[in-house]
Amino acid sequence: MDKAKQNCNSSSNTPRNNRVKRIKLCIIIIALVLLILPTILCIVLFFRLNYIQKQLDILMIDKYGVTYSSKNCTSNETVTYSATTYKSSGGAGLTKKKPTEDKISVYDKLPSLEENSRSEYNNNGQNNSRNKNGKMDQKKSMDQNKSRNKNNSKYAAVGVIGGTAVSTKKTGNTANKDKTSDTKVRSDGAKASVKDTAKKSDFDKYKDFDKKTVYITFDDGPSKYTDDILKILTDYNVKATFFVIGKADEHSKKMYKEILKEGHSLGMHSYSHDYNKIYKSAEDFDKDFTKIRDLLYDTTGYFSSIYRFPGGSSSSVMKEDVSVFIKYLNQKSVVYFDWNVVSGDATGMDYTPKQLYNNVINGIKLHNRSIVLMHDTDMKENSVKSLKMILKTLTEQRVKILPLNENVTPIQQVKLNSNLSKK
Repeated sequence: MDKAKQNCNSSSNTPRNNRVKRIKLCIIIIALVLLILPTILCIVLFFRLNYIQKQLDILMIDKYGVTYSSKNCTSNETVTYSATTYKSSGGAGLTKKKPTEDKISVYDKLPSLEENSRSEYNNNGQNNSRNKNGKMDQKKSMDQNKSRNKNNSKYAAVGVIGGTAVSTKKTGNTANKDKTSDTKVRSDGAKASVKDTAKKSDFDKYKDFDKKTVYITFDDGPSKYTDDILKILTDYNVKATFFVIGKADEHSKKMYKEILKEGHSLGMHSYSHDYNKIYKSAEDFDKDFTKIRDLLYDTTGYFSSIYRFPGGSSSSVMKEDVSVFIKYLNQKSVVYFDWNVVSGDATGMDYTPKQLYNNVINGIKLHNRSIVLMHDTDMKENSVKSLKMILKTLTEQRVKILPLNENVTPIQQVKLNSNLSKK
């Protein structure tokens, strides 16, 4: 009987034990899910953010020539140059300001204004207080000065033009107000008209341009406009630099040859211009580099020795550290070039030829040596049109325009110690 009861109890407890085990298993699974799921989500989020960062860098490179982090870097002068897009007429841009300019009050710039107004009031008071015998009544002069300060005109600063204060004299007479509204206070206290200052500004528009050196470069060619670019360069007897990508069609091969035949520099800009392929690893970079160099040699018989990184050397879209690729180029005795002036033709904005021209000229004004970034693609017709205006101005101002080669001191956004780069 006892054994029968035990068997009966054990059989009745079996379902209960199974339920308990299942509940425990469910609790364990839920706990593991709650622990593992956030970790998985964090990993997925990390990769998504990394992907978004790369896409942002690509957009920044296309628009400003450098990545977001490089654009905000102020310690590297060459990066700052490349990050700057210069304001053009009708187009938005970035301008570099002096760090102290915003901190200076308008009134701090007008010390001579107050002094001049005081001296003028004093002189008027003295002239009117002289008696018939030519003697000065000092007390009467002081009273007249006080009344003039209360009732007559007052000087007020109304703005700053080009860092110089502009003032207007307020009187009860509207005609007098109009006559004095276009005056500018010079450092010596004298007044000069705004029109005279504008003429002087026009005179200094291309100051010292004849002492500058400019290297005009075209990325991403050949294109259907390459032949037009070559003709314009020939018309102005100017040599430029073409950083080309790999194209095997007959027109592109013909353009490779024409570039060298006309005396221009033929540089490499990768074969595919695909960031994900080129910068995936050192081995992938080597494959792409070898492919474009062999194509140019097989087509022209010329070994190119200059290179431009797609996106520039400061691009953060590179999966490997840029130093790996720089060391590789140094081992191949190839010099890489970035830029410090951009036309803005790769920003995605529909700049007019005039705006592209202004971007380039304003950029050249800031540097004694300028490497100008332009593009040669089927979508850059306005770049071709702006080239005529750019070359017209530069040649008229006797700017030295030269092609790049391995002996030119490069402008580089990222530099390595020469000893380290060869290791």
